[in-house]
Amino acid sequence: MNPFSALSWIWKALRGHSVTFAALFALAVAGVSVLGWVKAGLRAAGASWFMLLIIPTVLIAVLAKKETDWIPEQEVRRRWARSLVFASLLAAIATRLIFPPPPAPESTAPAPVRMLGPRSK
Repeated sequence: MNPFSALSWIWKALRGHSVTFAALFALAVAGVSVLGWVKAGLRAAGASWFMLLIIPTVLIAVLAKKETDWIPEQEVRRRWARSLVFASLLAAIATRLIFPPPPAPESTAPAPVRMLGPRSK
């Protein structure tokens, strides 16, 4: 995930009270790339590179605009957006604490020895 997208989505979720951007942020924190799925579907359909850039952006914009029709009360949208953002962050932290990353494997290969070249004399 692009870190600038994550910052943009979390800012729009918290400032603009957008459930759409909060859901995108929460899914990205969980490791699910919704935009990647859309682009993969467009590639399979044979869309041009220009459509791969435009269609996901238009899709997100339409969902964000329609959000006020689906959830008309601003306070409810604000509560849902903030709940999604904070719950996804807490879930990511809890997962990291419960399942620490595996240790890095130690290299058993010997260091390479340079046999040829100007410094091998």
